[in-house]
Amino acid sequence: MDYIWHLQVDLQRFCTRHPFTPTVLYPSTIKMRPTNQFQMAQDKNSVLLTSWEPSLGNMDNWSRWVDISDPHNIQLLATISSTKLKSGSGCIQGGLCNGYLYMNEQVNHLVCYNLNAAKGKMVSDINTLKVFDIVITGITYNMYAHEINNYLYLGGNGSHIYVFDISNRNIPKIISHIDEQLSTGFEQNGNILVSKGNNKLLLIDVNHPENPQLLYRINSLYSDVKFHGDYLYISDNFISIYDLASSKKPKLVKHINVAPEKLSHLNFIGNYIMASSLTTNNSYPMQNTVYFTGNTK
Repeated sequence: MDYIWHLQVDLQRFCTRHPFTPTVLYPSTIKMRPTNQFQMAQDKNSVLLTSWEPSLGNMDNWSRWVDISDPHNIQLLATISSTKLKSGSGCIQGGLCNGYLYMNEQVNHLVCYNLNAAKGKMVSDINTLKVFDIVITGITYNMYAHEINNYLYLGGNGSHIYVFDISNRNIPKIISHIDEQLSTGFEQNGNILVSKGNNKLLLIDVNHPENPQLLYRINSLYSDVKFHGDYLYISDNFISIYDLASSKKPKLVKHINVAPEKLSHLNFIGNYIMASSLTTNNSYPMQNTVYFTGNTK
């Protein structure tokens, strides 16, 4: 990953050819009101940008779905009007997977919109893109979605992580679940899915979606979790590196102590990891601590 994205008044592009000498690319031509809410797609090739600034009075009611697969040629895919996309929380609760936007619009409800049907258009009513609206009794709010092939994994504030068969998106079917009180997002590496819980991480084998297996729990006050090859990186006041290749039980291979810094985000650039500190000046996100990750042993 050679690009770090920073969203502010408009979509701006930040590039690094070498971790120690970041180069800022020119801002995009997709202008909008101050953008402090976004949803990055699961495949990282697109992003949904939404303005949410009540102090402005006359707010911009339009959200932009933007193709960022080529950072040198950002393309506007669709423009959609809906106050439903304005949660004010910084990130839309749900997920953007393969052009389908999953949202938790009200308690116990999961709604799916097909953004693919909006490509090249200005859509004034997001309800015209609705695929389904279903009741999920085991998750109350703050739902997070992740797709793997024809299966949807759904977590949030509740008692379960659900697995849906979405081979027919109009009629999603629950085929299994894992008992878990909280999931605030997912990271995937092959058949291993990491569920981000309350001060813990769950490693789940999803090779058989109808019978997912909980492999391991890692207790951690984590800020971010990233896979890099067969290694799992977890940030806190240190970076913990786990080897997942040798067996189903992760093996801790290294701690990188960065205290008293509290790390927020991890990004990989070649053989380097960019570790952002919560105390770092956020106006220029490349001003981060850099750690070499070429040798984890």
